[in-house]
This record gives sequence, C-alpha cells and structure tokens, in this order.
Amino acid sequence: MLRTQQVISISFGTLFMLTILAALPGFLYAKESNIEMPENAHEKKYGSGWECDANFRRAMNSCVAVKVPTNAYPTNVSYGSGWECNHGYREKNEDCVVINVPENGYLNSSGDRWLCDRGFRQDGDACIAINVPKNGFLTNSWHGRGWACDRGFREINESCVALTVPKNAHLDYSGNDWECNRPYRKKNDGCVLP
Repeated sequence: MLRTQQVISISFGTLFMLTILAALPGFLYAKESNIEMPENAHEKKYGSGWECDANFRRAMNSCVAVKVPTNAYPTNVSYGSGWECNHGYREKNEDCVVINVPENGYLNSSGDRWLCDRGFRQDGDACIAINVPKNGFLTNSWHGRGWACDRGFREINESCVALTVPKNAHLDYSGNDWECNRPYRKKNDGCVLP
C-alpha cells in the first residue's frame, strides 16, 4: 500500500511541475504581447509579440533608426551594424572611408580592398613592377617574387641560369632540375651505374 502511495505522489508531483513548465512559455509570450507595440514596429510573422521594421533596431521597448554613414547603404538585417560600405569604401570607426587604389592597382570584385595588376606586386601601399629576369616568366602567385624560371633554367641570385644536364640524365618534372635515367644514380654532378 505504501508503495502505491509513493508512485501516486511522484506522479502528482511530476504532473504539477510539467503543468508549470508548459504554462511558462505562454506566460513569457503573454508578457511581451502586453507591451504596447512601439512606432516603427510590426507584429512578428511567427509567434507572438513584435519586431522592428527594416532599418530600425530594438532598444529596450522601442525601435530606433539605424544610423547609416555617408557612402554606405542599409542591409535590412537584424544583426551586425545594419549597414555596409559602398563599393570602393571600407569601414573605419563606424564610418566609410574611400579605398585609395595605387597606380597599377585595381579594386577587387567585392570593392573592399585593392590588388596589383599583373606584372606588379604589393609593397606597402604601392604596386611595384616585378623585374622578370631573362629566361623567366610571370607567375600568378600572390606570394613570393612573382616570377619563375623557364623550363631548363634554375634560379640563382635573382637570375635564371641554364641547367647543365649530364650524360644519362634528363630534366625532372619541374623542369628546373635534372634526374638520372634508370638504372643510373645521382653522384656529385653526374649519373653513375649502381
């Protein structure tokens, strides 16, 4: 008999807590819906309550206008600053400042930074010419010196020097070094049988 009373008392206690938890979200939503909808707001599409119109932000129980700086546009989203800089400008101290593109440079497709033209590389706030040595070519690399040696040449002291391929050898895959034909092995500057 005592065991049955314990089960019933646990069941009633659990049922009481579940009732309170189920009513709690309704209470919270009801609390917000009792607040008068401020100016520049509208009812939420889903659930109850209200949200601010586009280009306005919630500040306590009101909606304040998003301050869009010069050379910017509103994003109409509820996160972030609520605005982004126009093409050719970047954000600095809650303002939009013009991006100064150096000579031989251009704005990237997003318009938020600059890059150097082909044949030039960034050096501080400038684009400087890449000096490609004889028997070299421009690369598409963003890093490094911006050039490489032609096939059959090797970079030595900022110049491209012809490779001397020994007997029983050939240019390797890169074209900038050599390797021995099989079954020969590399030894010093030549290829010898094992």
